[in-house]
Amino acid sequence: MRQGALLGTFPEPEDGKFVLLKSSSDVNFGNSGGPLINQRGEVIGLVIQRKDNIAYSLSASEIIKAGKRGHFHLRMIFGFNLLPERNIVKDFDDDIALPAHYKAIKKQYKSRFYSFYVNNMKELLKKEGGPMFPHGEASLLPLFDFTDSYQPQVHYLNKANGKWMISSMDYKQTKIRENGVIHIALPFDKMIFIDITRPDSIRLKHMLESPKLSIKLLFEGMSITRNFGDVKIRILSLGNPLSVENHTDRYNRKWRISSWLMEYSDEAFITCETPTPEGMAMIGISCQSSDIDLWKFDALNIIDHVHLSYYGSAKNWSEFLQRNPLLPRALENVKFHYKHRDRLEFKSPSFDLILKNNILPITDDLRLGINFGFTKEGKEVRWNIRRLLLSEYQKDNYFALINWPSPDRRLPNDALAFWDGMARKAHPYTEKPFQSTNITKIATVLKTFYAPTDRNKIEKMYALFMGKEGKEDDQSMIKSFQQLKNSFIVNR
Repeated sequence: MRQGALLGTFPEPEDGKFVLLKSSSDVNFGNSGGPLINQRGEVIGLVIQRKDNIAYSLSASEIIKAGKRGHFHLRMIFGFNLLPERNIVKDFDDDIALPAHYKAIKKQYKSRFYSFYVNNMKELLKKEGGPMFPHGEASLLPLFDFTDSYQPQVHYLNKANGKWMISSMDYKQTKIRENGVIHIALPFDKMIFIDITRPDSIRLKHMLESPKLSIKLLFEGMSITRNFGDVKIRILSLGNPLSVENHTDRYNRKWRISSWLMEYSDEAFITCETPTPEGMAMIGISCQSSDIDLWKFDALNIIDHVHLSYYGSAKNWSEFLQRNPLLPRALENVKFHYKHRDRLEFKSPSFDLILKNNILPITDDLRLGINFGFTKEGKEVRWNIRRLLLSEYQKDNYFALINWPSPDRRLPNDALAFWDGMARKAHPYTEKPFQSTNITKIATVLKTFYAPTDRNKIEKMYALFMGKEGKEDDQSMIKSFQQLKNSFIVNR
């Protein structure tokens, strides 16, 4: 029990429906819900808050007025990270019969508040999305362009122009043991984007089998501490998750959703992760343990807007595409095989590649990158391969095949000019070698597809680029490029 003085009353801050008691009682944060007692030992209020060393209590008279009904009230501002500065305000009000066991009260509150939260978030996304990607003119740019980043990116509504844009998040990297790397970006409060390159001794199947392994590797590259008295203790693991579930998003990409409770605190950590050839792409969320379900709802809506691309060595790709329960549907029909210093085969619904060792050295270390993007085909939006890149390890010898869909004519002029130049086979698509940053380059439009009902309307083009370190003889470059062109079969 602590002493204090009653300082007066204060109108309830939301709309002044009742008054709160102000006192100088030295309460702690854990005293909320405890009694405020006068000199005669009578309960005159219920402590609800401390601010600036002043305690605020709900008066006993207000509690008595409620009778045998408990009432929950909360005014909440709803927002969504991908819709900056767009929100709605809603009141949650709910009654419960008293007396009741605490567990029953908590269960009813949690269930009803979750329904309230989900319904209002859906209203926000429908009302303020303006409209949400991939619908409407505001979505045109992410449906034409794609990110060349191999770390997760996201499209978001630009508050300046009301258009959906693709992020270019800056990832900070930390090296861990055995060539492992942790890449981290912090775009939003309480949310981090993570890309994990696993150490050499850890196989992808180990990460697919054990959710706690991803967290352990994350904490090797990210210093998280907790205070025990005056000592800061670094957290190295969260152990086994509280729950694990699989989720398939709108574009048939498969995620593992895991939740952890942070011991000795009221905090929780949620991860949404999906495998890559080198390790895992992940979104992490820190929240209160009571808010896990609410943040899961937000997370599942956010991952529908994430841009995922894949990069790794030929050896890593072989493991990634085999016996992977979280392989996205867009890669389920991809066939990949290579023989050291001989040939490489990559077959997909869109194109086939049969590559011989004379174009690029075919080794375990050969790098393969696939950039995906969102494309509109009729009324349906699909997640398709936009760029295939193969490169010699630690050298600027590479080639790339890029899929460009026809742009909507409402796009900005620079996007239309880019497309029109490619259609005319203007530079660099002339099949003539040129120099750029100490690399000899050459490019062409490998395949053009026209609309079935209009032979003058281009629906899609595939551009092919090739680069070699230093100054390459023109005739030698043209010969190698011709061999590369003959290595591809492009399908509609």
